[in-house]
Amino acid sequence: TQSTWVESHMGDTLVTRAQFSDRVFNYRLDFITLKNELQILERNDFAELRKEHNRIVKLIDETRNAYLERFTNIEKRQEMDRAASSGDLLSQKNELIKLGLGTLTSIAALGLALFRIYI
Repeated sequence: TQSTWVESHMGDTLVTRAQFSDRVFNYRLDFITLKNELQILERNDFAELRKEHNRIVKLIDETRNAYLERFTNIEKRQEMDRAASSGDLLSQKNELIKLGLGTLTSIAALGLALFRIYI
């Protein structure tokens, strides 16, 4: 029974050599077309990746430069603050010396005045 079924359906599935050649040609043509389209897509994807990579590298450089600029500004401000505070310390030291000398002068004047009164 099985061989009769195969024999009865065999005529439906048999193709001629010309039909087979046409199908193989069409499959090859489809394959070549698909291969070309994939190559085009790969090139486009690669170009997009390169473009995105360049954009990211540029963004990283800009960010690095911005941080370096901020860092330099902070360092400059700290140096200015240190210079100002050392200047403040010097002026405060000078003030203390002036006050000390003024106090000593006042004490000496008071001592001379007392000396004059009692002697």
